[in-house]
Amino acid sequence: MRALIVPTVLLLIAGSACAAPLKAPTPSAKDEAELAKALEGRTAGKPQSCIPNSINMNVRQIGTNTLIYSNIGRTIWRNDPPGGCIGAGRGYALISRSTTGSACRGDIVTIRDQVSGMSYGSCALGDFIPYTKAK
Repeated sequence: MRALIVPTVLLLIAGSACAAPLKAPTPSAKDEAELAKALEGRTAGKPQSCIPNSINMNVRQIGTNTLIYSNIGRTIWRNDPPGGCIGAGRGYALISRSTTGSACRGDIVTIRDQVSGMSYGSCALGDFIPYTKAK
Protein backbone atom coordinates (compact mmCIF):
# COMPACT_ATOMS: atom_id res chain seq x y z
CA MET A 1 0.00 0.00 0.00
CA ARG A 2 2.83 2.36 0.90
CA ALA A 3 4.35 1.80 -2.57
CA LEU A 4 1.19 3.29 -4.12
CA ILE A 5 0.95 6.32 -1.84
CA VAL A 6 4.37 7.84 -2.61
CA PRO A 7 3.94 7.88 -6.43
CA THR A 8 0.39 9.22 -6.05
CA VAL A 9 1.57 12.08 -3.83
CA LEU A 10 4.40 12.89 -6.26
CA LEU A 11 1.95 12.99 -9.17
CA LEU A 12 -0.35 15.35 -7.26
CA ILE A 13 2.54 17.68 -6.46
CA ALA A 14 3.77 17.66 -10.07
CA GLY A 15 0.26 18.28 -11.35
CA SER A 16 -0.27 21.28 -9.10
CA ALA A 17 3.06 22.77 -10.20
CA CYS A 18 2.04 22.46 -13.85
CA ALA A 19 -1.32 24.08 -13.18
CA ALA A 20 0.28 27.36 -12.08
CA PRO A 21 -0.31 30.18 -14.56
CA LEU A 22 2.61 31.26 -16.69
CA LYS A 23 4.18 34.53 -15.70
CA ALA A 24 6.40 36.47 -18.06
CA PRO A 25 9.75 37.69 -16.72
CA THR A 26 9.89 41.32 -15.58
CA PRO A 27 11.17 43.51 -18.44
CA SER A 28 14.43 45.38 -17.93
CA ALA A 29 14.64 49.18 -18.11
CA LYS A 30 16.42 48.78 -21.47
CA ASP A 31 13.56 46.63 -22.82
CA GLU A 32 10.95 49.12 -21.60
CA ALA A 33 12.83 52.02 -23.24
CA GLU A 34 13.12 50.09 -26.54
CA LEU A 35 9.38 49.27 -26.46
CA ALA A 36 8.47 52.91 -25.71
CA LYS A 37 10.58 54.01 -28.69
CA ALA A 38 8.94 51.42 -30.98
CA LEU A 39 5.44 52.58 -29.97
CA GLU A 40 6.24 56.32 -29.85
CA GLY A 41 3.63 58.47 -31.61
CA ARG A 42 1.18 55.58 -31.91
CA THR A 43 -2.18 54.99 -30.26
CA ALA A 44 -3.23 51.57 -28.95
CA GLY A 45 -6.41 50.05 -30.37
CA LYS A 46 -8.71 47.22 -29.32
CA PRO A 47 -6.91 43.86 -28.90
CA GLN A 48 -7.47 41.38 -31.73
CA SER A 49 -7.20 37.61 -31.64
CA CYS A 50 -5.71 37.36 -35.17
CA ILE A 51 -3.86 39.49 -37.70
CA PRO A 52 -3.30 38.66 -41.38
CA ASN A 53 0.09 37.21 -42.25
CA SER A 54 1.73 39.13 -45.01
CA ILE A 55 4.73 38.27 -47.12
CA ASN A 56 6.36 41.52 -45.94
CA MET A 57 5.60 40.98 -42.21
CA ASN A 58 8.58 41.68 -39.99
CA VAL A 59 8.69 40.28 -36.45
CA ARG A 60 11.00 41.85 -33.91
CA GLN A 61 11.42 40.76 -30.31
CA ILE A 62 11.89 43.25 -27.49
CA GLY A 63 13.26 41.50 -24.43
CA THR A 64 11.62 38.19 -23.59
CA ASN A 65 8.10 39.56 -23.21
CA THR A 66 7.09 41.37 -26.38
CA LEU A 67 6.93 40.67 -30.11
CA ILE A 68 6.33 43.54 -32.56
CA TYR A 69 4.74 42.63 -35.89
CA SER A 70 5.06 45.26 -38.61
CA ASN A 71 4.87 45.68 -42.35
CA ILE A 72 4.57 48.61 -44.71
CA GLY A 73 1.79 50.75 -43.27
CA ARG A 74 0.67 52.86 -40.35
CA THR A 75 -0.15 50.01 -37.96
CA ILE A 76 2.13 47.76 -35.95
CA TRP A 77 0.91 44.99 -33.64
CA ARG A 78 2.23 44.26 -30.16
CA ASN A 79 2.00 40.70 -28.87
CA ASP A 80 2.88 39.74 -25.32
CA PRO A 81 3.09 35.93 -25.11
CA PRO A 82 1.54 34.93 -21.74
CA GLY A 83 4.72 33.27 -20.42
CA GLY A 84 7.15 35.41 -22.38
CA CYS A 85 9.22 33.95 -25.20
CA ILE A 86 12.56 33.25 -23.55
CA GLY A 87 15.41 32.54 -25.93
CA ALA A 88 14.02 34.29 -28.97
CA GLY A 89 15.94 37.48 -28.24
CA ARG A 90 19.29 35.76 -28.68
CA GLY A 91 19.53 36.08 -32.43
CA TYR A 92 17.50 32.97 -33.23
CA ALA A 93 14.70 32.85 -35.78
CA LEU A 94 11.04 32.80 -34.80
CA ILE A 95 9.25 30.16 -36.86
CA SER A 96 5.46 29.97 -37.00
CA ARG A 97 3.20 27.83 -39.10
CA SER A 98 -0.31 28.82 -40.03
CA THR A 99 -2.91 27.05 -42.09
CA THR A 100 -5.27 30.03 -41.95
CA GLY A 101 -3.05 32.75 -43.42
CA SER A 102 -3.23 34.61 -40.11
CA ALA A 103 -1.20 34.83 -36.93
CA CYS A 104 -3.58 34.12 -34.03
CA ARG A 105 -3.70 34.03 -30.24
CA GLY A 106 -2.65 30.54 -29.15
CA ASP A 107 -0.45 29.87 -32.21
CA ILE A 108 2.87 28.31 -31.27
CA VAL A 109 6.07 30.08 -32.32
CA THR A 110 9.22 27.93 -32.35
CA ILE A 111 12.64 29.42 -31.58
CA ARG A 112 15.21 27.96 -33.97
CA ASP A 113 18.89 28.40 -34.74
CA GLN A 114 19.09 29.06 -38.48
CA VAL A 115 22.57 27.56 -38.83
CA SER A 116 22.15 24.26 -36.99
CA GLY A 117 18.36 23.97 -37.38
CA MET A 118 18.05 23.10 -33.68
CA SER A 119 14.95 24.24 -31.80
CA TYR A 120 15.51 26.09 -28.54
CA GLY A 121 11.96 26.30 -27.28
CA SER A 122 8.60 27.72 -28.17
CA CYS A 123 5.92 30.07 -26.92
CA ALA A 124 2.22 30.63 -27.47
CA LEU A 125 1.07 33.98 -28.83
CA GLY A 126 -1.26 36.27 -26.90
CA ASP A 127 -3.67 38.94 -28.17
CA PHE A 128 -2.47 41.35 -30.85
CA ILE A 129 -2.77 45.03 -29.88
CA PRO A 130 -2.74 47.37 -32.88
CA TYR A 131 -0.79 50.63 -32.56
CA THR A 132 -1.62 53.16 -35.25
CA LYS A 133 0.32 56.25 -36.17
CA ALA A 134 -1.72 59.42 -36.57
CA LYS A 135 -2.12 60.71 -40.12
